[in-house]
Amino acid sequence: MTANAQREISGYSPFKGHQVYYIALDRPQPKGVVLLCGPFPTERLYALAPWMRWARYLNRRGYAAIRFDYRGTGESTGCFADFGFDDWLSDTEHMSKWAQALYPDSPLVLHGMAMGGLLAQQVFAKGT
Repeated sequence: MTANAQREISGYSPFKGHQVYYIALDRPQPKGVVLLCGPFPTERLYALAPWMRWARYLNRRGYAAIRFDYRGTGESTGCFADFGFDDWLSDTEHMSKWAQALYPDSPLVLHGMAMGGLLAQQVFAKGT
């Protein structure tokens, strides 16, 4: 793997009886790991391409980057009508812990877009 090489890994993280879909842009010994907390689900379609370009930009500069879909949205399991902000806050906390476990020696950056910024701020305020 060259210094600028990236590896995109997609998968599901089990959480509360559902599967949270993620794409991780991996790096050996990253400078840090950036958890990308996306916008409200109705904005996902328009934000997905620029969000992935941003993840790849960060990855080329030495950071691991992880984006995920909240439960009931995108590629994650569940029905949208069954979930709300408190659930998506739990998803953000879960994925923060998951990212920290995946990269225990790297600092974690919570980076959100729109609603994701509010969720990231709440997770940060709780001590992550």
